[in-house]
Amino acid sequence: MKSKLFIILAAFVLLTTLTAAGCTTSYATAEQMQALQNQVNSLTNSLNSTQQQLGSTQQQLNTTQQALSSAQTQLQQQKTYTTSSQPTIIYRSYPSVYPYTNYYPWRPTPPAPRPLPPPGPFPSPSPAPPPAP
Repeated sequence: MKSKLFIILAAFVLLTTLTAAGCTTSYATAEQMQALQNQVNSLTNSLNSTQQQLGSTQQQLNTTQQALSSAQTQLQQQKTYTTSSQPTIIYRSYPSVYPYTNYYPWRPTPPAPRPLPPPGPFPSPSPAPPPAP
């Protein structure tokens, strides 16, 4: 019986607490509404500016893509031209006698180097000097 009464009392206290918390409503003042409206306007302006920047960036991206495609086509054409052309061989004839004979004066042929001596017996190492007194 006491536990039943305790449960009912606890439920009543809990219910009144929740009701009191739920009933407290607050209304926004005109200044608060104006501040919120200003924030919304600022965010809208920021969004519009971001969308304009995005459009400009998209145009730049398209221009860059076109330039890249054009450069790639030119490179492919150059590769095709380079690989399909034949090498040109140029023959040039030179006179049989060098025309500037006095530019490099003739020098006598240097003597041949002397031959190395034949390998012979190696000298024995000299004995160690006597210790100092």
